[in-house]
Amino acid sequence: MNDSRTPAARLQAAATHLHKAAAAADAEIQHAYFSDYPRVARAQLAAPLGEYAALMHPGVGSKLAALLVSAAYDARMVGADPAAVALADAILAGGGQ
Repeated sequence: MNDSRTPAARLQAAATHLHKAAAAADAEIQHAYFSDYPRVARAQLAAPLGEYAALMHPGVGSKLAALLVSAAYDARMVGADPAAVALADAILAGGGQ
């Protein structure tokens, strides 16, 4: 990914994007006919996709977003973690940014 933003800015952008997506997915789940997302994901999607979807529910997305915010702070203070920046870049690339 060729992104001219600083690593901290990319980390923050990915965190914001992921947080919004997780919140929207969680809201959709709350309004849907099911309340047990992991069970439904496993039942509706073929393995191993169903297992992966169950593991990566919106709550996990929210926690990953918080981790990226922390990594963005660290990037500004002490330097960026290359693995965190790679994760941010993957999220931004998948999100059409």
